[in-house]
Amino acid sequence: LHAPHLLFVPMVLYLALHVLSALASPYAGHSLPAIGLLASYVLLYAIAAHAFPSAKSLTSLLLALIFAVAFSSAYAVAQRLGYDTFPWADTTQDTYRNLPGTFGNPNVAGHTMILAILAAAYLSANRRLRWCAVFALVFVFHLYCTGHRAGLLALAGSVAFALAIKFSGGSAHRVVTIVTLLGLLAVSAGLAYTFSSSQRLAPLDSFWD
Repeated sequence: LHAPHLLFVPMVLYLALHVLSALASPYAGHSLPAIGLLASYVLLYAIAAHAFPSAKSLTSLLLALIFAVAFSSAYAVAQRLGYDTFPWADTTQDTYRNLPGTFGNPNVAGHTMILAILAAAYLSANRRLRWCAVFALVFVFHLYCTGHRAGLLALAGSVAFALAIKFSGGSAHRVVTIVTLLGLLAVSAGLAYTFSSSQRLAPLDSFWD
């Protein structure tokens, strides 16, 4: 096994932060089991980093990803056009009207579209894979239809990450440093906005009412 990718370190730190938060929660018994899902993602990343070590193998993985997501988006388009023959229990709620596709929930679909957009954009940068840009447009349309409010914020973060790579001079450590500083800046700005609006560092349910 080769050494873990540099991004594995901040991912483990992110997982550790969630574990500490769960332990500090007055409902630790409910919080800790939820960490299992996040831990499985970190483990999956570590396995994928070893299973797909080269750019060529990663390209094959991303192509498989966008084809699979495109199938779901095609079904979502059928939902929008009224050609869905699947017997949903209720087609009048936003859970259906926001085009969940095969994911069953538009929020889950929105999260997946973000990943698919980035994958398609990355592949379309390859001269032989320019046609992947068409998939990116389809995924952007599907993301818009889901009403996933955090989608644009996530894409903005991805653009910041891409710019960090572009101006890093090829240094992976510099990329991580730039992204970490941007992340801290974003969190600080969010905390400052929350405190100025509610006099609390953490938003409460009543804050959004």
